[in-house]
Amino acid sequence: MSKGHTPSTETRRPDWAALFIAVFLAALGGLIFWDASRLSSMGGYSGIGPATIPFVIAGGLLVLAAWTVFEALQG
Repeated sequence: MSKGHTPSTETRRPDWAALFIAVFLAALGGLIFWDASRLSSMGGYSGIGPATIPFVIAGGLLVLAAWTVFEALQG
């Protein structure tokens, strides 16, 4: 039986496609965050206004970008 390369001893290259997707997600999240910061936050009594949901979406995109970078570097 021949000895093959085991994945644990082989050095892994980063997944460049996933890193490109992570950069795109981070740029989109930053753009949404910047655009939402220009909205007026007329929250009223509840504190939730028209700028709240874009901030949540931008935060989610930035979290997904960070997660994608982590997974791309782990292999």
